[in-house]
Amino acid sequence: HRVRVMIDPGHGGKDPGAVGPSGLQEKDVVLAIGRLVRDRLARYEEYEIRMTRDGDVYIPLEERTAMANRNRADVFVSLHINASRNRKAKGTSTFVFSRGASNMEDLELAARENGVPVARLKGVKFIIDDMFTGARKNESLRLAKTMNDAICRSISTRFGRQENLGLKQAPFFVLVGARMTSVLVEASFISNAREEALLRNPAYLERIADGVVEAVRYYGQNGNVG
Repeated sequence: HRVRVMIDPGHGGKDPGAVGPSGLQEKDVVLAIGRLVRDRLARYEEYEIRMTRDGDVYIPLEERTAMANRNRADVFVSLHINASRNRKAKGTSTFVFSRGASNMEDLELAARENGVPVARLKGVKFIIDDMFTGARKNESLRLAKTMNDAICRSISTRFGRQENLGLKQAPFFVLVGARMTSVLVEASFISNAREEALLRNPAYLERIADGVVEAVRYYGQNGNVG
């Protein structure tokens, strides 16, 4: 069975996602990264790759997960770019779903990606199909750590040390109900002027994509697929 990978470039259409100091939009950056990941993975015949969007279109969060479930994906990778009120914040982190978040910053991030106020997020009672949480959660944690390390390593070889913010957990709606190993990447901060400038550089996006591909291939060879 070929490894089915669903790549999910966040935001799109009427939803630009986070916007950088000079106007770069998250939705455009993650679509570019998503296409790079798809084209690179397509070189290996053991992978079947789909994208939730391959254009500037708006797709509701729950529909993205539903697409992955319908396609019986083995791996779901949601691509995002971080943003912070602290303009100096920088680096890359990769998330798995959790009912809560370890700190307020991660909760605010999840609320922003979910398009709801933090207060509403705190009140949400997630009812998750327990059949999948246990086994898949461990696989997701492993893939998230592998992917975060691979992205940071890939960027660092060419663009100087990329701050590795590590593996994190937060209540991202897009990961709710996913029946496969699922991670959400926050690659760099669009709110940081230096990182925003790098995100305009195709070579930088290629490095991010290379890290994602390396982790997916490692998972495909070593993970509990199928």
